[in-house]
Amino acid sequence: DGITYIGDRAFYQTPSLEKLHLPDSLIYVVSQAFVTWSEVVRVDSNVLPESLVFVGDAAFYGLVDWNGTHSIVLPKGLYHIGNGAFAFCKFESVSLSDGNEDFCIEDNMLFDKEKTRLLIISNDGNSKKVVPEGVTTIDMGCGGCDTSMEQLVLPSTLDEIGYFAFLECFKLKDITVNATVPPFCGEREGYHPFNDSFATATLHVPVGSIDAYKDAETWKKFQNITDVETSIVDLRLDSISPSERYDLGGRKLNPQKNKGLFIENGRVRAK
Repeated sequence: DGITYIGDRAFYQTPSLEKLHLPDSLIYVVSQAFVTWSEVVRVDSNVLPESLVFVGDAAFYGLVDWNGTHSIVLPKGLYHIGNGAFAFCKFESVSLSDGNEDFCIEDNMLFDKEKTRLLIISNDGNSKKVVPEGVTTIDMGCGGCDTSMEQLVLPSTLDEIGYFAFLECFKLKDITVNATVPPFCGEREGYHPFNDSFATATLHVPVGSIDAYKDAETWKKFQNITDVETSIVDLRLDSISPSERYDLGGRKLNPQKNKGLFIENGRVRAK
């Protein structure tokens, strides 16, 4: 105890590491501090210290045993979670301490407070995962190693998917992307978001976009790409101003940044 800062790669793939204690004084854990692919490492609590405010990129990458559970509780004061900070942790549930205003949870998925960035998709046993409209970025390793995911629906607002995002989702057979412009997919050392799905999953894209996906990096690796009409379910227009733009769920968008399908002047449009 007394330690406030754990530095970059401090325990990166340390073979002798079996038990990890995070002191109550801890404030910062920076990039790749505890990267591991070993399932023998046990964190002695699944509740992160209340003092913790900063978790860097890939800080806890691959840590799957959190005091004998596959769950984690994030503290009230935590304001920064880096890209892929909890990649491949195989969480079945994620919780926020009361009072945390920098992140939010919906359908067992962790988002930033604006719900434009998706950080974690929990491996909660649900076979269908729907990423809501408004999300523009999916983090590296966000849904990796999900043993139940069979269907994945991605929003029209999506701009970018991090590498490894859906790696080792071996049951994934059906992917629907509602973005008319193919989102950028990260790549590292030949690994993409969907490496294990190119040959086994069917990719559904909006009508009129199939050629763009067949020409786009990463997306063109899918062996089966089909186009489908976009369906809009339970859309509410009663409180929408005609001069502003909204996603298909009725959430207000920034007109300078939004891409894909949106509502403007009471009509569904694409950009």
